[in-house]
Amino acid sequence: IFNTTLLRDHFADLGFCFPTESALAFHPAIDLARYTATPRSGASPRRLALYGRPEVSRNMHGTAIEALARFLEAERLGPGDIELISVGLRHAPVTLPGGTRLDSLGKLPWDRYPAFLGSVDVGLSLMYSPHPSHPPLEMAASGVRVVTNHFGPKYLSRLSPAILSVPATPQDLAEALSAAWHAPAVTAAERQVDLRQLGAPLSEALDLLTGRITLGPRG
Repeated sequence: IFNTTLLRDHFADLGFCFPTESALAFHPAIDLARYTATPRSGASPRRLALYGRPEVSRNMHGTAIEALARFLEAERLGPGDIELISVGLRHAPVTLPGGTRLDSLGKLPWDRYPAFLGSVDVGLSLMYSPHPSHPPLEMAASGVRVVTNHFGPKYLSRLSPAILSVPATPQDLAEALSAAWHAPAVTAAERQVDLRQLGAPLSEALDLLTGRITLGPRG
């Protein structure tokens, strides 16, 4: 039983025989309704949020900072044009081109998180892993145009047009940020992220697993 179809496909790509099409997979337990129901509030200047965790290597903090720097230079953005906020793990402010600064809020309280995302225009959330991290899905459901990276079979763009999934290079990410910056507002339809593409709900997957165990190999 796999934590998402993406991990199942990843193991299949590695040549293992056990991740067959009939192998069970469950999707992340995210209550997306609390994000799709959150109204958009907007902010001035426009706000970009980074899922920033410098201590966690799989979140590629250095790559994200380089991508942000290239994006700001390409778009010639200054402090009056954009507000840069990092959420995840608290870190020191980062000085970026054009006189801009990335300020860290650290981990937000659970009850404040949906409203915060409702004020964000563009998101950047990286994960160098075949597993789909939660922030890109939560951001898209909140109406944020979010940039993330693909990895092996992981292309989160297929879950929602609000998610731009590109190679994990600073230049590709910077160009995707520019595309997100100039894109129209995320529609209500784009905020509907279909988690079932990643597998069944966990409770349903466990029921299916129980049935298979009860029936045995000949069932």
